[in-house]
Amino acid sequence: MIASRIGPPWVVAAIAVGCAGPAVEVALPDTGAAEEVVRRAVEDAAEEVRTEPDSAAAWAALGDRLHAHAWDAEAASCYARAEILEPQEFSWPYMRAVCLADTDLAGAAAALARAIEIDPDYAPAHVRYGKALVDLGWLDEAEPHFEIATRAAPGNPHAWLGRARVAMARSDFLGARSSLERALDANPNLGEVHRLLAQTHLALNDPDAAARHAEAAGHLPKKTPMADSRAARAVAPAGSMANNDRGIELVREGRPGEAVPFFEEALRINPEFAEAHYNLGTLLARGGRLDEAIRHLEDAVRLGPANADSRVNLGIALASRGDRDRATTLFREALAIDPDHVAAHVRLGTVLESDGATGDAIAEYRRALAAQPDAYEPAFRLAWILATHPDPGQRGGAEAVRLAELACAATEFGHASALDALAAAYAETGRFTDAVTAARKAARLTQDPDLAAQIRERVALFESGRPFRETPE
Repeated sequence: MIASRIGPPWVVAAIAVGCAGPAVEVALPDTGAAEEVVRRAVEDAAEEVRTEPDSAAAWAALGDRLHAHAWDAEAASCYARAEILEPQEFSWPYMRAVCLADTDLAGAAAALARAIEIDPDYAPAHVRYGKALVDLGWLDEAEPHFEIATRAAPGNPHAWLGRARVAMARSDFLGARSSLERALDANPNLGEVHRLLAQTHLALNDPDAAARHAEAAGHLPKKTPMADSRAARAVAPAGSMANNDRGIELVREGRPGEAVPFFEEALRINPEFAEAHYNLGTLLARGGRLDEAIRHLEDAVRLGPANADSRVNLGIALASRGDRDRATTLFREALAIDPDHVAAHVRLGTVLESDGATGDAIAEYRRALAAQPDAYEPAFRLAWILATHPDPGQRGGAEAVRLAELACAATEFGHASALDALAAAYAETGRFTDAVTAARKAARLTQDPDLAAQIRERVALFESGRPFRETPE
């Protein structure tokens, strides 16, 4: 068992008050604006409570249903009632804290203190409690909870982020940097960690490092939820939004095939739901079901005209079908909405390159890299042109090597096309031994037999000391 320090006495006292007193009727939220299926699901859960008013499970199930639809104040009341009926169950105060986190910080801290009393071994509870205490200004009380969490779960980046927040509040910038680097070791894609590292490096007079992390933060979500299995209570989705959200969760978990029925159900309930059309169309396109994908993405564009992503994905699907003119129009429309849309620049560049407009394609790849300097796809596509173009005036071997190495590093030398570009760039600069090594690895990695055969032909060229040149148009 992990030793636990609960925190300020007033937090524990608040729990004692909250768990006392007679049963109270929990008022349901106003569901008048909700979809019928949502209203019915809430009423069904409420009826279970009326039938079994002394059942902690029934109250918790009502709380789960309300929480799933963001009626968190009412959900917290349900979990509080479940806690009165079953005071030794960790989940009830813990879920009450989850519901109160954004509206009643002291109440959330009180509930987390009680949850940790019941089960002191659950690291995410210590992370949540530490964060609440920091936000309340209790740094000394927060610190041991983050320490407990990093010992119990050293791979939890949010635990290290919490330790960094305490260090930053004390102006311990070296300590903050150390904790933030541990957070990035656990997950390099947390925008909040990069953002705080940028501030830390500025405080340590390292503006170059600060700029790198600020740039990285700009391409990542501002906030990433902590993995927390005990806060993810299962409740059958009801309504279009809940089904869409469940589909998104499944895609993120690497289970796209299971996500399709949830997006379809969201659209059955609300056929005008632009986001669900976009999500389903994107998923179907990835699975090769282009005709269905195009229909849904066309609906997504119609219903969400300000969404650049919908236009880009529809353009990609149409280009795969051979409708290059319409795809080009969609990519340009997306860039009119968002001039820094990296995927739109890249996809437009690939169409232009295929049409022989190499100069225009180069410009699009450069615009993509200006918007996101660490983007690997425009890097290797531009590197390929600079290494292999038949016109010497268009080639640039040194830049091609730099860009291809960037792309390979970003993909951990596991992307066949990036390695193929690197091989071509090495050959262009006379590094034929390195070119052969990179090309052979690319040929092993690719799943495309035609590309593998082409790369093997290039290997023979490199072994003879000759670079590869694209055939002039």
